[in-house]
Amino acid sequence: MDKLTLVERFKREKFRKWSIDSLPWSRFKDYWPDFAKYVGRKYYNPLNKPVSLSLNLRWIEIPNPSQKFYRQTELPPRTKFNTTFCYKYKPEDFK
Repeated sequence: MDKLTLVERFKREKFRKWSIDSLPWSRFKDYWPDFAKYVGRKYYNPLNKPVSLSLNLRWIEIPNPSQKFYRQTELPPRTKFNTTFCYKYKPEDFK
C-alpha cells in the first residue's frame, strides 16, 4: 500500500483492510470458499488457470515498546506462519 499513489490506495484500502485484518481469522471462515472463488475469477487467465488458493497468516510478536521503540519500517521480519485455509479450484468456479 505504501508504494501506491493516493488514488490507488483509496481504491484498494477497504478491500485490503477486510482481507488482511478480518478475513484470515477463524470467525470469518464461512466466507473463505466464496473469497477463494472471487479471487480465482478476478485473476483468471485461460492460459494460466488458477489451481488453488491458500490463506496464510504471517505475524511477529510485537516487541515491548518500553524496552525499545521500533518504527513500522524497522520491525523484525514476520517469523510465524500458519496456513488457515486451502481451496482447490473446480472448473465450475470460473463460470
